[in-house]
Amino acid sequence: MKIKEKSIEFESYLKEKGYFKHVQNYKNEDYLYWKSFDKGGYSVGFAFYDFSKYPQFKEKYPISISLEFMLGVNPDIDRLDISISDERISVEEFEKFCSKFYDFYNLGILK
Repeated sequence: MKIKEKSIEFESYLKEKGYFKHVQNYKNEDYLYWKSFDKGGYSVGFAFYDFSKYPQFKEKYPISISLEFMLGVNPDIDRLDISISDERISVEEFEKFCSKFYDFYNLGILK
């Protein structure tokens, strides 16, 4: 199966899990799927980059996905975000990582 077909399946999976598609240029992505957790305390996102639109791109897989974490409602800082580019981590593993990071931050460990 081609990576574009996999990305379409992955998008469907994200929608099923409650993620919403946004075109917002958060980090120069083509589009991004966000989902809020803990009453908006943090958000988890998957940014899609489609390099097939560039004629000079000759690599095998034109779609790249970046995993995003953004701290939401927080009186201590304006914004904290993390980008991860690991194609081996599952959605569930990344959500768990984000939840633990959020808990550590709220406990004051990372402040």
